[in-house]
Amino acid sequence: MILFSKCAFSGHQANRLADEIFALFGDTPLFPWDKYDGYGVFKNPTNDKWYALIMNIDKSKLDKKLQGNIDVINLKLDKNEIQALLQCEGFYPAYHMNKKSWITITLDDTVDDEKIMSLIEKSHYFTLGKRGKYKGNHQAWLVPANPKYFDIIKAFQQNEEIIWKQSAKIKADDIVYMYVGAPYSAVLYQCIVTEADIDYDYQDKNLKISKVMRIKKLQQFDENLLTFRVLNRLGVRAIRGPRDCPQEVIQWLKDKING
Repeated sequence: MILFSKCAFSGHQANRLADEIFALFGDTPLFPWDKYDGYGVFKNPTNDKWYALIMNIDKSKLDKKLQGNIDVINLKLDKNEIQALLQCEGFYPAYHMNKKSWITITLDDTVDDEKIMSLIEKSHYFTLGKRGKYKGNHQAWLVPANPKYFDIIKAFQQNEEIIWKQSAKIKADDIVYMYVGAPYSAVLYQCIVTEADIDYDYQDKNLKISKVMRIKKLQQFDENLLTFRVLNRLGVRAIRGPRDCPQEVIQWLKDKING
C-alpha cells in the first residue's frame, strides 16, 4: 500500500521504505531542491535534523564501471558499523556526504527492506539529541500507542505486563512512557522494559513486526496530567514514533507526583 504518490520516487523499494518510515515515525519526505526533484529528505520534526536522504543518481557515482540510474538512500551510522557494512553488497561510501558518518545503500532490492529499516531506526536515533535518563545509564523513552489499532488500556487492565513492538535502541531496564493518542492525547503509563529483542513474526497490510519487548506497568497517570499540550510546553513537538523522553518531562512528572 503506497501512502504517498506512487511517483514520489522512481523505484519500488524507495516507495516501500517511504511507507515504512511514515508508519514508524510519521515523517514524509521533503523535496527541497527544484533542480533535484527526485531527492527526498527525511527529517526529525522536533529539531529538523536529517536522518535519511533518498536520491536517484548515476550509478557511476558509486562505481565508475557501472552505468544507468539508481535510487539510493543515505543514512547516518556509527563509524565502526559503516566500515563493516562496506564489506557487504549494496553498500557504498556515502555519496555527497561525510563518509565517516554516512553510508549509501542501493535501493534495487540488493539489501532487503527489513535490514534497511533497522538501519533507518539507528540513523533516526542520532537525531534525538539530549536523551533523558532514568537511573544510571538506563534510557527513558516516549512511545506512542494508537487506540484505534490496539486497546492498550484494556490490555493493562487485564495484565500488568504486555508485549510491544521493539524499537532498535530500547533495551531491558529502560523506562517507557506510553503516550496514548486521541481521544486521550496524553501519557497514561510509566513502564519498565523487562525483556527486549524477542523474536516475533507478524505482518499485515499496515505493519510488520520482527522483534518485540515486554513492558511492565509501573504507574498509571490521570489522562489530564501529562497531556500533549503540556508536552508541547516542555519541548516535545511530535510523538510519531519511539523517541527519547526529555529530562524536562521526567523532572516535571517527578515534581507533580511528589509535590
